[in-house]
Amino acid sequence: MTSSAPGASPVIGTMISEFSGPGMPRVLDRIGFRFGIVDTEHGAFGFGELATMAAVSAQMDFELLVRVPAIAREHIGRVLDLGADGIVVPMVNSAEQATEAVRLAKYGPLGERGVSVTRAHSGYGVRDLPAYLEKANAHTKLYVQIETAEAVAAVSSIAAVPGVHGLFMGPNDFLQSQGLPGQLDHPALDRAMAAVAQAAQSAGVESGVISSSAALLSRGADLGMGVLSYDSELGHLIKGAGAALSSLQRKLGTA
Repeated sequence: MTSSAPGASPVIGTMISEFSGPGMPRVLDRIGFRFGIVDTEHGAFGFGELATMAAVSAQMDFELLVRVPAIAREHIGRVLDLGADGIVVPMVNSAEQATEAVRLAKYGPLGERGVSVTRAHSGYGVRDLPAYLEKANAHTKLYVQIETAEAVAAVSSIAAVPGVHGLFMGPNDFLQSQGLPGQLDHPALDRAMAAVAQAAQSAGVESGVISSSAALLSRGADLGMGVLSYDSELGHLIKGAGAALSSLQRKLGTA
């Protein structure tokens, strides 16, 4: 996944929050999404489920990211070793936290990710280890989520950490931290999103927003955010199936 160039359409993906299986990446790709973020921060996914979806995604032009529950070796290293294209790290409030995430996600000299290459991420073996490690560092995406006023205040230094691929605005937690839960139209959120977009542009990294609100995503795109995560597979199911059922009930006169 590459952030769109100025004036081009944003790259659009979705969260995977509830359902797993080898068909999930194929279904989302068929719909037209470019990437999926499997949510292990709030979701109940196991490593086996992640490995299955990553293996299928690797055969397609579809990127699978995993939102990890914490900045911890046992989460980040295993997710990347099973073949995920990258990670999303929630609640990053400082450059120090971003640096620690990079340390765990990237091989040396940029980081200290554990080296085990007879694994899915390498195709179960490499011929030239130094060349592979360099290639893997370039391929592995590391996005951090900006979700508090503290993070917004530090966003320029966070964006400048070597190895950070991009910034995702987390609107719901940001608004909650400001005592404004659910107020997606509040000017404070627009100011925060503008700060995130500007910091990312200045650092030469991607920026985006995760939301189920199409209007909010559109505002993010207007600010120059090029990576948009729209709702989730569960949200799309509820909305789509609900609309279809309502339409049928109207036709049957049972609505």
